[in-house]
Amino acid sequence: MQNSRRTFVPVTNSIGVQFAALVFLAACLAAWSAKSHSDLPFIVWSFVAGAFALLFSRLDYLNPLPAFLFPWLVITFFGGLELSQYARPLSNKPYVLVWAIELSAFVPYYLAGKKPLSRMRPASELVSGGRFSVLVWTFVILSVFNVAVAGYVPLIAGIRTGDPGYLDFGVHGIYGFYNAFANALGILSLFMFLRTKEKRYLAVWLLICAVFILFVSRQNVLSMLVQSVVVYCFVKGRISGKKLAIGVVLALLLFSFAGNLRSGDIKQIAGIKNEYQDLPDAAIWIYAYSYFNVLNLDNVLTNSQLPVYDGSAVLSLLPTFLRPELSHIDDEIELEQFNAYSYVAPIYADVGLWGTVLFTLGIMWWTVRSYQQVLQDGSFYSIAKYSVLFFCALFSFFVNFWFYLPMIFEIPILAWMSWYALGTTPVRQNSPYYRAAASNLQNRCTEESR
Repeated sequence: MQNSRRTFVPVTNSIGVQFAALVFLAACLAAWSAKSHSDLPFIVWSFVAGAFALLFSRLDYLNPLPAFLFPWLVITFFGGLELSQYARPLSNKPYVLVWAIELSAFVPYYLAGKKPLSRMRPASELVSGGRFSVLVWTFVILSVFNVAVAGYVPLIAGIRTGDPGYLDFGVHGIYGFYNAFANALGILSLFMFLRTKEKRYLAVWLLICAVFILFVSRQNVLSMLVQSVVVYCFVKGRISGKKLAIGVVLALLLFSFAGNLRSGDIKQIAGIKNEYQDLPDAAIWIYAYSYFNVLNLDNVLTNSQLPVYDGSAVLSLLPTFLRPELSHIDDEIELEQFNAYSYVAPIYADVGLWGTVLFTLGIMWWTVRSYQQVLQDGSFYSIAKYSVLFFCALFSFFVNFWFYLPMIFEIPILAWMSWYALGTTPVRQNSPYYRAAASNLQNRCTEESR
């Protein structure tokens, strides 16, 4: 890895004191909130959480802690604005729950910092040209198959008729796997381009991005862009703040354009008041998905029939043809066009407040440990896996991508591609297995090239 290796967390003694200070401040603010019944303690906590996230991460934007926390801080800001005619007072439950998950995100970060991983390195990462071609042709065949079954291409249909029909596009039960496979192949292609400078890999990455655009799949375009940035930064070095800011603005404009194409005029849909009609569409999209996210979450948390403790949160991990129609939160959507309710709503509806906290602890532990692994070995699988988990954390305010099959299933596909196309198995450096695996891989790639 060519990037400068950043310290994962401050030194052990320092982080212990800082974490204790954070918990003490959280307890004081919680007591203040219970006594005053005011929103001010929560606002103060948001600034405290943001400051400690920057302190712990040392301003590293690839760190999982700010990636998880800062979108929630943005939601806190936009959730307090009343730009829409649908704006209404909220109960205190969303504040309590967001407070709890933000604090719980610090815990695995602190614990993981005190438990370093054993240094591991990949045996080798020599790509097999023949096997890579098999992956590319598989992607092409699946793309053509989905178009043939649907009978149209969503972007073209949207331009011609005004209705892209993206909800009905693709073969149910296969389309989710296709999206995960395509994303994984795109990340593999970019990784190999950055390592080898061979333009054929870049061409495959561009082809996959173009197909996602043709299929009007905003989620796949967004995940591909975010994951690609993560991969680039770990392989070539951190992107400057200025370039990153420009990229974010362009991504927001693209997201706004795709959103208007898919859904229509965002200001009309969100019921934006007349005095705010001059705001740009990109800003309204951010506001809408923040504010209505909070409204949806408030509806779930104030439903007296929830939680139900029936395992419904994990059903989204099943393919559509095996998934039963069971949801306790679909009726709590404020507006059908804004059906995002964050990862919190389905988890809370199933296992309640403490179950949500435990889930947050678990997924943040996994993400933080994956981040540690990237810093220590820099292998394709480590980087690619973390890019998926980074995206899940960054967009945890949107839906539960950790339990979203087309997203999280990318991880086992990446593991398989790492073995199939690269032939890498993480092993301890200088071990006999390391030397044997490197030799066997070299022999296999030599035979396939003949």
